[in-house]
Amino acid sequence: MEPPATLLRARELLARHTERDLPDLASLSRRDPAGGRRDDSLYGVLLEAAFLVAAADGELTREEVGELADLIARMAGQSVSPGELSDSIAAYATQLEQVGRGAMIDALAASCPDAAGRRQVLHFAILVALCDRELAPSELFVLHSLGRAFGLATDQVNGAVRQLRDGLGLTPPTDAT
Repeated sequence: MEPPATLLRARELLARHTERDLPDLASLSRRDPAGGRRDDSLYGVLLEAAFLVAAADGELTREEVGELADLIARMAGQSVSPGELSDSIAAYATQLEQVGRGAMIDALAASCPDAAGRRQVLHFAILVALCDRELAPSELFVLHSLGRAFGLATDQVNGAVRQLRDGLGLTPPTDAT
């Protein structure tokens, strides 16, 4: 089955950001999904931010998991196994249920102290949110919450959303950012 055109454009845009901004994520240490939120690698932060956005509407569909797996595989040099992703998602879902979204976002921000890493995480989270060609209000809320935790103003987050949305060739809704 051919991936949707938006996903293909997201991959291209992500590839440009990867080449320019990100280290070789395949070489970063992997976090132990059962071990909690203690691995401060960029890989773990990216994966957790992607999960928070993908689960923003309260559910994570099989299609969203597939798109997320595809993007994570691209970021990690095709080294993410479906089992590893499923284990991580299950651990994040349990953590989300136990501590809540706000606490997870605060912990994520604390584990990503430098501005460049935070920008990369935010851009990746935006790409995950836009993969289905829509930006749901719940996803935008999570992106704004993540931005605030990173010390960004709402208009800065909205600007990043516009930049990446335009890069994907998506038409903004009439009341969008």
